Amino acid sequence: MPWASWSDLSDQVTGIEPGESFAAHARQAYGVAVISRPWREVELPAGGFDVITAHHVLEHLREPVAAMAKLRDWLADDGVIYVAVPNGEAKRDRSFQHFHFAHVHTFTQQTLIGAGRAVGLMVDRRVTPEGTMVVFSKNPAGPEGQSWQPKQGARVVSRFTQGSPVRFLLSGQWIADALRRARKTVRDIRA
Repeated sequence: MPWASWSDLSDQVTGIEPGESFAAHARQAYGVAVISRPWREVELPAGGFDVITAHHVLEHLREPVAAMAKLRDWLADDGVIYVAVPNGEAKRDRSFQHFHFAHVHTFTQQTLIGAGRAVGLMVDRRVTPEGTMVVFSKNPAGPEGQSWQPKQGARVVSRFTQGSPVRFLLSGQWIADALRRARKTVRDIRA
């Protein structure tokens, strides 16, 4: 049955957001239940969720593999977990674009899938991974050992352009990038 708005799903959607102001906004704007605590402190029913999303979340966490294990525990046996993170292998104009001050970890498709395997998740066969957007389901066989390809780090480093931090700072490009992000934030607030 199609739904007309987020409020139609309010009894079925649960969010986790450690920042109270962001959680309050989600509650007010979308009418969904949002728990305002760090993920480690959240108690939810084992197997209680059919679909779990972690869209640009794991790269911010100090223990992303432990977080994936908790998501797996909350997932129903026939459920799926949608995960998307920035792709560490993506080509960027400048090497410095690979890093963001709020990102604790960087993933490639292989490391993201390996993290899932380590906690008993497998790539869901119904959805082909696209870069570092992967849909997982529970692996009936349980956790697998990590199987990294040789020279994984060298492959990531080869994607970086040669550059100098001093040259980047003197170019002023970081100011233009900050202004672009500020305009986007203002536009999002007004929306």
